[in-house]
Amino acid sequence: MIILQILSLLIIAYGLRRKAGYLLLPTLIGVLWLLWFLPQLSELIQDSSVPASGLNRLIVMMALSLMAFWIGWYTTSRRVAPRPPADLSRLLPGAVLLTILSVAINVLLNRYRAEMAGVQQWSGPITIISFFAQIRDIALPLTLLLFLGQRSRLAALLLLANLMITLPIAFTLLRRSEILGLGAGVLAAFWFARRWQVSLLILAPTTAAFTVVAYVIGPLRGASRAMEELYGERPFILDPKLWQSIDFRAAGEHSLSKAHDLRNAVYLIDYCADEVAYKFGATIWNGLVKLYIPGQIFGYDFKRSLYFDRNTAYESIFDIYGYKNPIGTTSTGFGSAFSDFGYLGALYFVFMAVALKRMFAHAVAGDIWAQVSYICFLPLVLISMTHGHIRFFISAPYLLVVIWMLRKFANYRFHTHNRSVSPPVLKGQGQP
Repeated sequence: MIILQILSLLIIAYGLRRKAGYLLLPTLIGVLWLLWFLPQLSELIQDSSVPASGLNRLIVMMALSLMAFWIGWYTTSRRVAPRPPADLSRLLPGAVLLTILSVAINVLLNRYRAEMAGVQQWSGPITIISFFAQIRDIALPLTLLLFLGQRSRLAALLLLANLMITLPIAFTLLRRSEILGLGAGVLAAFWFARRWQVSLLILAPTTAAFTVVAYVIGPLRGASRAMEELYGERPFILDPKLWQSIDFRAAGEHSLSKAHDLRNAVYLIDYCADEVAYKFGATIWNGLVKLYIPGQIFGYDFKRSLYFDRNTAYESIFDIYGYKNPIGTTSTGFGSAFSDFGYLGALYFVFMAVALKRMFAHAVAGDIWAQVSYICFLPLVLISMTHGHIRFFISAPYLLVVIWMLRKFANYRFHTHNRSVSPPVLKGQGQP
């Protein structure tokens, strides 16, 4: 426990020595460990009902995962030649198309969300729509970068349209991933486009406030739903009535003491190690088949034939330990990674760190598509640590294909012009 705390602090301190070090993946991973995972681990250590063997294995896996991010990031070369300033006018048609698609899909999702009110575990078409609605995670950073670079009326309208999609999800539906993605996206966009840094005097209390919200998000959502039934609409996160309706201290202590996600990880890791019941990537494959192979086109029998064993380990865990994971909880990224390959599952996080380091290096060099990619994938990695590494690997193909298509579209749309046009210059673009 103490070793993990020291490692987290060292990684954070090392990252913050650099310019805009708060945007580096290892720095944010260190913060995630220090403020989210380790307080819950401290509570589990004091719980005698938790299997000691599983707890010890969890601690080892957490340490390996933390070091995997460090090694993957800092051993990857960061030398990238500066790119010429981007011609932002080429990106506008793609941004318009992307924004229209994002608004349409998310409006459809909101319609389904209203029908699924009160359902904790979504299933059916809404899960597919929710997945493809992630297109907003590309549209928002792209339009934000365009606005910071051009400040045109069209860029402002596109940014406003995307904010109108994201802000209600983050601050009215109270989605932690959206809040995290929005915050990280704004900070990164200002750094990439303008080389503006935010003082730690602002970041520290903001991070503390977000941590408080994260720990009491369950009671907040419950109070929000109750207010919706009473007043006909959900309150904004800053509504005083919302905060007055919950007991902060009791909610925080309850969340910490239960530590559902880490508790799930303990039992999952212990079961997989004792029973040698590893998945060897089958869960990732099943997730890809579920989302990318439509049964309506290829046939449901064919789709079912592609699946590996879809039984969850928690059915066996209940039989052996008498433990049942609560609905709506996760097994964390290191728990799900361990269930694939044991301790070698930490290599997943080396891969994530290497991929994001390459994006970051190209982003700093002035590649606007790398900037969009990094802003998009940074919160995805963090969410994959809290919700399961599978999130990263099933979302990455979709996001990368969309970004690749936008890039090709931008090049093709204006490639036939023979006369040279001086592109607008982003301040600080191409600086190391």
